[in-house]
Amino acid sequence: MLKSLWSRLTGVPDLLDALNRLRYDAERCFKQPGIQAAWKRFQNDPAIRGVWPRLAEEWRSVEEAINRLKQ
Repeated sequence: MLKSLWSRLTGVPDLLDALNRLRYDAERCFKQPGIQAAWKRFQNDPAIRGVWPRLAEEWRSVEEAINRLKQ
């Protein structure tokens, strides 16, 4: 039981590091004009347009939770 709890606790810094690397890579990619244009097409796709606000809000919630863990 204690080993399992310890594994979970030590996994938190790894998760935070992985999410930071993901954010950095995404920000770097989104600076490329071709990716920006593709992203705009994706967001404006009729199949995505209706769910996009909800997904964006959920992502903001994840980022807020991550920031709270870092404090």
